[in-house]
Amino acid sequence: MRDSIIIIVLSIIALSSPRTHTSEISTLAAGQSKTARKTKVDVKYDKKRDLTTVRLEDLILWKNPAFFEQVTMAVAFDYPKRTIATPKSVSVRFYSATKDRTAFRNEDLVATIDGVRLDLGKMERTGNRNLNSPGGFFFDTVRTSIPYQEFLRIAQAKQLRLLVGADTYDLSAEQLQSLANFLQLMQQEGQEFK
Repeated sequence: MRDSIIIIVLSIIALSSPRTHTSEISTLAAGQSKTARKTKVDVKYDKKRDLTTVRLEDLILWKNPAFFEQVTMAVAFDYPKRTIATPKSVSVRFYSATKDRTAFRNEDLVATIDGVRLDLGKMERTGNRNLNSPGGFFFDTVRTSIPYQEFLRIAQAKQLRLLVGADTYDLSAEQLQSLANFLQLMQQEGQEFK
């Protein structure tokens, strides 16, 4: 019963993110033919605001195989109308569902990019911080917006360690490739999702 409640709560968190459809990124490298990347993104067009938001599929930074605990990272950018424009800033959001602790004990965000420290400042807590939920889980969300030039450095990293709150997460080669592919998508100015 308790596991069923946990699965339902985690499903609600996953479904509460605005998602309309999933696309795969196609990129053109200089002097190469078109290649399809397996990085998935969600694209949402807000007709009222005439704004498109593109969100990279969540990256799982930490997962406990014994329980339904995890910490994820979401990366997104907006552009006016429907034609891709390289953003001035990139939205980064971290979600946690943990059993024994709160994942984000403070709001600091630091990236260590190929051994070089980059302080990305303080994050903002979003929504209701639920530290006393059914099943004894702690739910927390923090977010920030970072300048495009800093995201460029992050997405081009060969090694990336993030200090989120008071905990560190080393991104895998696959996660680094997803960030690099997402960066390439940002740079496809003039193109449009169909």
